[in-house]
Amino acid sequence: MEYAPSSLAAIPLPVPEEKAVGILLGIARGIAYAHKKGIVHRDIKPENILLTAEGVPRITDWGLGKAISDTRQSSMIGFSPVYAAPEQIAPHRYGRPGPATDIYQLGMLLCEMLTGAPAFRCEGLHDLNTAILEDTPVIPRIIGRHRNELEKIILRCLAKKPEDRYPSVADLIRDLESVQTPPA
Repeated sequence: MEYAPSSLAAIPLPVPEEKAVGILLGIARGIAYAHKKGIVHRDIKPENILLTAEGVPRITDWGLGKAISDTRQSSMIGFSPVYAAPEQIAPHRYGRPGPATDIYQLGMLLCEMLTGAPAFRCEGLHDLNTAILEDTPVIPRIIGRHRNELEKIILRCLAKKPEDRYPSVADLIRDLESVQTPPA
């Protein structure tokens, strides 16, 4: 396995806009590839994103990954509460986890990289679950040229209903590329 000396969890937050968008694009492209191969990750969080010495993201810990076509109910319950999508907490209400779950978690990563905090900050698991299921995400002020566009991207990723999120990671990538500053 390739050695990666750091993880997204180890970098100081917030991250400048251009760097955050670049990192998220790398992660999103990897997730889009997995989706094309029929796999969803379901546990995207900073600790599961390693960074090479050059800062290139590598997605790890596919232990909760599942074939998109697998319709069997998973007996393994696991996810990171702060990054949990509504359907991971209440599948009876929001449907089963799938590709939209990864899109939600990508939005949460982007929010935290740009603002230094997740969209839901609560004390206790019950309050956190309630916020994820019921509350409008709170996006602290984003610093950067594209703050309005990035806030719209984050809020679309964090939509409660999976069908209100981006239809695919490719669509998210398209919007991220539209705000990416071209290299000088």
